[in-house]
Amino acid sequence: MNSTRDRDTPMSQTHQGPLHLQRFLQSADAAIEKALLKAVTHNITVTRGLGCDCKSSASMRAMPPEDETVNDEACRRAMETSRARIDLRRGLDGQTGRAMPACLIFYIKLNDEAGVYHAICRRCQRKVTVYDRDLYWGTPRKTAAPETFPYNCSCGGHAFEIALGFNYPDEALDENDIDTLAIAVRCATCEETAVIFDDEAT
Repeated sequence: MNSTRDRDTPMSQTHQGPLHLQRFLQSADAAIEKALLKAVTHNITVTRGLGCDCKSSASMRAMPPEDETVNDEACRRAMETSRARIDLRRGLDGQTGRAMPACLIFYIKLNDEAGVYHAICRRCQRKVTVYDRDLYWGTPRKTAAPETFPYNCSCGGHAFEIALGFNYPDEALDENDIDTLAIAVRCATCEETAVIFDDEAT
């Protein structure tokens, strides 16, 4: 059975995820962490949840999930046309489900063939590169990233909570020195959990 590494391991084994993701990493929810660990067949030394560092708010912008670039005019229109509030007892946009703060919910855009996975904050529209096969962690891409496409749940939902599973080998030298990564998501509408990427399986 896979499990995260014991808390009393040496400092060399207490890495918490690649440096470019550090500001977005936090403790993973127990249920999604369990689903991630059960789904992968290789070792995972640390699991982390993804969260945007925008200020928590129940006010949501009415931006479509495929809109990953936001300009001032788009923000102004969104704020004027949508004053919807999240009912935290009912989930996003009045859907029944487990209540989650807005900054834990993301749209996902991906390109499986190119190995690129982006998370876009549901509230502030910030794009986070979760994984890009052509990058060494922390090294900027020298060419334009390939086009990515919206990921939707089987229920039609397009907003997700995200958990990441990293494996650091015993000889890992720094936070970027991972050898595998797995990405699990939980739909904010129906709560279905799925592993959408496991680089050991590709």
